Amino acid sequence: MRILQFCNKSPYPPKEGGPIAMNALTELLIRQGHCVKVLAINTPKYTVHSENIDKVYLQKTGIELVWVNTRFRLWGALKSLLRNTSYHVDRFQSEQLTQKLKELLLKEDFDTVILETVYLSNYVKLIRKHSSAKIILRAHNVEHLIWKQIAKNTHQRIKKYYLSLLAKQLERFERNAISLFDVIFCISPTDGLWFCEQNKDIPVRIVPFGVDIDIDASLQDAYPFRCDNLFSIASMDWYPNLEGIRWFLDNVWEKIHCLYPELVFRIAGRNMPDSLKHLHIQNVEITGEVADAKLFMQENGILIVPLWSGSGVRIKIVEAMAIGKVVITTSIGLEGIMAIDKKHVLIANTPQMFVEAVTFCMENPVACEQIGKNAQQLINEMHNNNRITIQLDK
Repeated sequence: MRILQFCNKSPYPPKEGGPIAMNALTELLIRQGHCVKVLAINTPKYTVHSENIDKVYLQKTGIELVWVNTRFRLWGALKSLLRNTSYHVDRFQSEQLTQKLKELLLKEDFDTVILETVYLSNYVKLIRKHSSAKIILRAHNVEHLIWKQIAKNTHQRIKKYYLSLLAKQLERFERNAISLFDVIFCISPTDGLWFCEQNKDIPVRIVPFGVDIDIDASLQDAYPFRCDNLFSIASMDWYPNLEGIRWFLDNVWEKIHCLYPELVFRIAGRNMPDSLKHLHIQNVEITGEVADAKLFMQENGILIVPLWSGSGVRIKIVEAMAIGKVVITTSIGLEGIMAIDKKHVLIANTPQMFVEAVTFCMENPVACEQIGKNAQQLINEMHNNNRITIQLDK
């Protein structure tokens, strides 16, 4: 089939959760013999220059990038407020993008168009007008749930009110958008249930995020298991990640440091804010963006993911489990991953639970290593690209 993959940010390079998930689907479809054309948005937070795109990838996907300024702008926010529309969605409206999409639809005959995230739903009408392709929404998250949680966790009254309003507007849009599509692909079974409940007439399919298990296993052989330090790796321009790390540093780290003064906590990620870069906390190392995320994970011990807002699947957790890492995360961080506490991961929902989980790893390295092995086995069963490819074909 000829497939147009329409992305809210560039799948290449796959350096953070969204692009990693989009790129994984691109590669799976190409591996199946489909012809994939990628149209992606360049945003201020995730800008990719065409000259830096790998030539092989460029040849495989014919990727084209269109600049859209998605930064928060007061006038844009006020217009959305007055129209009672979702500003999250309105930010992706662009005349230049509309023209490029129309040009592609008139030039090429696509069998399927995949929209990555609900934020691009306003372009469905244009696609219907110029193409007979089936249109798929690939839902990475139930987007409004993230913003509801962020609003709930915000203490400033005015900001809390505004974020709650944004979440309500996004929820209304998200519910109404479902009927625009021929089918919904969800990464998370939890999200799949939500979409099924909203509209019984639109088919919902679960297509998990997958990893190449054989490649990850060969990489793991070069690095012995270790649980002698903590690490975090996440894009810090996504608010839930930043919120979680700040919470951990404010509420948990001092307690852990008192128990284990030699223990080091390394924090890596794109777009590290100055507030973290300039921190001076004993044994906390701010690494910033790393060239190879998987290598960083291999070289470190226990992954800490203190998420309090989220939906979908945390890609970095799946990747870490795939290489046998022990992950300590919240119940929200584990959503969409069929892992069992103390068997595949360690769940911690309070400061004391995080301290206890770290203590368990420090005092029980053999049991800790077994959890890592169990995690790897689970990912092999549930998130193996070889199996997902068969599922995707169906």
